[in-house]
Amino acid sequence: MKPPILVSLCVCAAAAVARAQAPAVTGPAAALAARRPAPFPGAPVIRRGPLRIDTDGVIQDLNLRRRVIARDRWHKDDTSLRLDDGALDPTVVPYIVLPEGYHGARLGDLARVTYRGRAAWAVCGDRGPRRRFGEGSVALARRLGIDPDGRTGGADDGVLYEIFPRSARFAPRTQRELTTYLWRLELGLPAS
Repeated sequence: MKPPILVSLCVCAAAAVARAQAPAVTGPAAALAARRPAPFPGAPVIRRGPLRIDTDGVIQDLNLRRRVIARDRWHKDDTSLRLDDGALDPTVVPYIVLPEGYHGARLGDLARVTYRGRAAWAVCGDRGPRRRFGEGSVALARRLGIDPDGRTGGADDGVLYEIFPRSARFAPRTQRELTTYLWRLELGLPAS
């Protein structure tokens, strides 16, 4: 008789092999696969529109920082949402920008953003111009397969934003905790 741990490892390994050999999901099925149930009660606020690239925040990688600032003349070293380690890094933290005066959500709330069958979780991390919805960080654009360049990147249309008001119940202290939490949501894992 095999020990229970060994049997458990064999089952996990077989499942991993089966997933690796499964064909990639494309077309309409990809959109359905991206639609995991939301882990928050209540209906989300739905918005559709573009994704303009927002590079605001403190970029830790100095080489990348120089390149981003050279290509985005509106860059500023701050975000409206600040954690214990400072302003968000737009190349690390997937975030969306809420228009000034927008009352459908607040800083720290979470959003699921979908583009062409790819979904990513983001935090409401910055405020932008009034009545101008549809900005997201470099990290969010990368996760969605959108060109992340601050000058020429973004998507003109076709981005779906599902913003979950009052979802900021998890209070991360650092950007690392926040990005780990967002990845866990994308993978369908418990928050803690």
